[in-house]
Amino acid sequence: MKPTKFKTSRLPCLRYKLTEVRLFVGSMAPGLVWSTRWQDLQVKDINVWASSEIRTIKLTQDYVATPLTFKVRRFVPLESDMLDRRWAHGSVKKSVALPPYAFVNMKEALNVYKGFINQEGTRHFQSILDRNDGLVWSTYGAAVKISNSLTVSL
Repeated sequence: MKPTKFKTSRLPCLRYKLTEVRLFVGSMAPGLVWSTRWQDLQVKDINVWASSEIRTIKLTQDYVATPLTFKVRRFVPLESDMLDRRWAHGSVKKSVALPPYAFVNMKEALNVYKGFINQEGTRHFQSILDRNDGLVWSTYGAAVKISNSLTVSL
């Protein structure tokens, strides 16, 4: 008897452990420039895409269960875009290729980050800070209080 194969339209759920996420690093960090697209440090939407397919990704942190949800799309890289991540382990140089995906809408991605920080930031600080250390507790407490003030804008 032959095994039956079913055709499915669902994409598999892939789980990767990301140890680092960067939107971009500008010219202030020589050797770590991920792209020269935003020379004026004003991040703008990418407008040349390699695909019309929009994917949704969810990023989670080890200390917060709530995922950050973003829409990404494969883009056409510029010659100046870094498409690999390099590091050294002792004297051995290593690298890994990065697929060329970017946020579909930078303003929307910024709002996701802002919402995440506003929703989870205070809870995170409360979970990791030592309440018995008065200086640290009051310093972070003041920072959280000020960040929640209506006079502060992000």
